[in-house]
Amino acid sequence: MRISFTGDISLDKPMLDSIRALENTNKEDNCDRYQVEFFEEMLQNCQKVFSDSKYVIGNLETVFGGEKGYNRKLMHCNSPDVFAKALKNIGINVLTTANNHSLDEGEAGLYRTLDILDAENIYHTGTFRKDETNRILYLENEGIRIAIISYTYGVNPCKEADECINIEEICNLFQPYKKMYSGMSRFEIFLRKTIFTRSVGHRLRIVLGKPTVKKYQDVYNEGTFKEEYLKRIIEDLKKAKDNGADYTFVCLHSGGQFNEEPGGFTAHAMDVITKTGNCTAIIGNHPHIIQKIVYSNNALQAFSLGGFSLSPDANYISRESIPEYSLVLHFDLDKTECKVSYDILHNISDENGYLRIFPINQKEKDSRLKSVRERLHCCLTKEELEMIKLSTLKGK
Repeated sequence: MRISFTGDISLDKPMLDSIRALENTNKEDNCDRYQVEFFEEMLQNCQKVFSDSKYVIGNLETVFGGEKGYNRKLMHCNSPDVFAKALKNIGINVLTTANNHSLDEGEAGLYRTLDILDAENIYHTGTFRKDETNRILYLENEGIRIAIISYTYGVNPCKEADECINIEEICNLFQPYKKMYSGMSRFEIFLRKTIFTRSVGHRLRIVLGKPTVKKYQDVYNEGTFKEEYLKRIIEDLKKAKDNGADYTFVCLHSGGQFNEEPGGFTAHAMDVITKTGNCTAIIGNHPHIIQKIVYSNNALQAFSLGGFSLSPDANYISRESIPEYSLVLHFDLDKTECKVSYDILHNISDENGYLRIFPINQKEKDSRLKSVRERLHCCLTKEELEMIKLSTLKGK
C-alpha cells in the first residue's frame, strides 16, 4: 500500500484574483461564484503522481470560512468551498489542519472548515470540535493500520484567535499560544496599533521590492521552549502504538520560513519525538521551501516538503529560496517494511497569476532545480532514500 504526503496546500491572492478575472466578477462577489473546474485545472497534472496512492495526505494551510473567497486581512487565509472538492477530485483524500492559519477565521471558521471536509468525505485531523476526544486519525487498508498525528507550533496571534476561550481544545499545539501584544507595555501596544502596524511594514517592504515575510531560522531556546507541550505528541505516539498502529506519522507544522537550513527549534522537537521509538516518520511543513531529509533515531525526518500550491507571484515569498518547487513523499508499506521515494513538483503561473502544478521529469535540467536537488541530496541521495526500510512499530 502506498501513502503520499504533499507540501502546504493554500490559495494565494494571485491565483484567486486570476480566477475572478476569468469569471469576470467583481471583488465583492461571494465564493460560490468560483467554479471547481478552475481549481481542478490547476491541480490536474498531479493526478499521475497520486495514481498509485491509497491515501494522499496534505497540510491544509487555509480555512473554509465562508462569505468571500478570501478576506483582505493581512496574512489571513480563507478559501472558496469548491477548493475542497477539487482537492478530493484529484486524489487528495486526507488533510491535516493544525497550522498557524487554523484560526484565521476564528473558532467558527475552524468548525466550518471541518464541516466542509466532512461533506467532501475528506479525512482530517489536527483541529477538532470541542466534543471530539480522539486526536489521532487511523487509516486502514490491506490489513495495515496507520496513525496520523498533526500538531503545530502555534497559531497566528490575531483578534479571532484571542477570542477563543481555549484554543488547545480545538487545535493541537506543541507550544502555547501567545496572544496579540503579549508581554508589551501599553505604550508599545499603542505604537503597534497606530504607527508601527504590521500593514505599514507590509506595504513598505512591497515598495522596496522585498518579500513581506522575512527569511528566518527558528532558534531553539532552552529557557522558553515548553517541553511539557511536546509531551502531548509523545503521549499520542504511545496511544497509537497501544491501539495497534503498524506505522505512525507525525505531521509537524514548524520551522523558519524560506530558510534553506532548518533551525534548532524544529530539530529539537524532531529529535525528542523520534527518540520515543514509536514514530515512523515526521513530515514537516511551514517553511514553504524544500528542506533536508535525514534518517535519525530509526525514523525519517523530512523537515519541509515546501508549498504544494504556493503562487510564485505572491508578494510574501522569498524568490531566492526557490519556493516554486515542492516535494511529494511516498511510503510503500507492507506488514514488515516501508520503502520511501519522492517526486518533485513545479509551480508555474501565467502572466495573469493563474497557477498550474507540474511533476518534474527526473532528467529535467534547470539551475534552480539543481540547487533544490543538491539541498535535498546533501543528506540522502535518492537511491539511498529509496532503500530505507523502516521497521513496523510492532517490531520496535
